Amino acid sequence: VHVFSYAHGVRNGFDLTLTTWGSLYATDNGPNYGYGYESTGPDSDTGSHGNDDDELLWIEEGSYYGHANRSRGLLDLRQYTYMDVDQPTSGDFSQHIIELAASVNGIEEYRSTTFGSQLRGWLVIQQWNVGQLLVELDGRGQTVKSIQWISPATGGLTLSMGPGGTIVAVDYSLNRLRILRPSDAAANGLTAYEINPWRAPSSGGTPFVIGGLGFVPGQTTVTVGGVPAAVVSVTPQRIT
Repeated sequence: VHVFSYAHGVRNGFDLTLTTWGSLYATDNGPNYGYGYESTGPDSDTGSHGNDDDELLWIEEGSYYGHANRSRGLLDLRQYTYMDVDQPTSGDFSQHIIELAASVNGIEEYRSTTFGSQLRGWLVIQQWNVGQLLVELDGRGQTVKSIQWISPATGGLTLSMGPGGTIVAVDYSLNRLRILRPSDAAANGLTAYEINPWRAPSSGGTPFVIGGLGFVPGQTTVTVGGVPAAVVSVTPQRIT
């Protein structure tokens, strides 16, 4: 196995997600006042960090995202210098695609076809103890087109996607899971929303769950790429 450092300069990337179109995104917690100095070179710095917003990063191989590391700077001069949220993107530095209020942590791609696929491919970001942000990207996945909150807001620290378009928020503060389940009034009859997990070895052998509506126990078959799957159980909303 070949292990290497894919990208550099992420301060505290709490979570990251690899999307179905092959792009990698991360949430990055910004610096807090009083925790260290701003590095300006191999042996120089300025005054203590101020507070800075959190970021949504589009992670590209070989890029530098601004959080200095002098040990790594020995081999990569970019990493001697701290770059804040106001610095423009340059040949040596990749800026965030959007600033976000602290503290943003969990991030996932919404892959379900609920609501006529209107949210499919959007990013879902958990803001700690507040709620979930829906982030719409452009066709290239490099620019934010719009942001909106899921209502009602559900506190949590991180999140995960469940079958049937559900969003599971992990509420660390209150030691509970909070589940947001879509109410898709437009869905009619047999409707498959998504498959979890959405990737697996082509040789097979990986258990998966299809989420949706209108499945009929005893009358359901599943094929993937023309290959029959072994159906273990069926409920009106889940095929295992």
